[in-house]
Amino acid sequence: MIKRLVLGRIDTALTIHVPFDCPNNCVFCINKKYYSNKNISAPKVIESIKDITNRVPLGDVVISGGEPTANVKLLETIIRSIKSPRIFINTTLLNNTYEEFREFLKKGLVTGISVSRHTDKYTSDLQTMHNLATHQHIHDL
Repeated sequence: MIKRLVLGRIDTALTIHVPFDCPNNCVFCINKKYYSNKNISAPKVIESIKDITNRVPLGDVVISGGEPTANVKLLETIIRSIKSPRIFINTTLLNNTYEEFREFLKKGLVTGISVSRHTDKYTSDLQTMHNLATHQHIHDL
């Protein structure tokens, strides 16, 4: 069955790769090299997001990396520029920004989190997931 994009659909999705450096050095990641060779900045990404979301109705937005939690304040700025009913974050949950990210989640701007486990620089999976999953704002989603 061949599907085609129909303008006006509300089930379209957008994946945003954050334009800031990630402390992970995943062997498969091409974003570090790509961003280092281009003049890509957070303001340019935000401008692009606003342009897209003003012209195309989106069902879901996924923010991925690099690593979105490497700069939680900038992540929030990016999220606040998005017009979408559902925003998801794909993250490795960095140790050094974990608490700041957990506090950010209390603002209720994110629909869900996908935790990617392809690096050895993270806290205990069980404890980390328990800490997020038992957080009231996350539990109620």
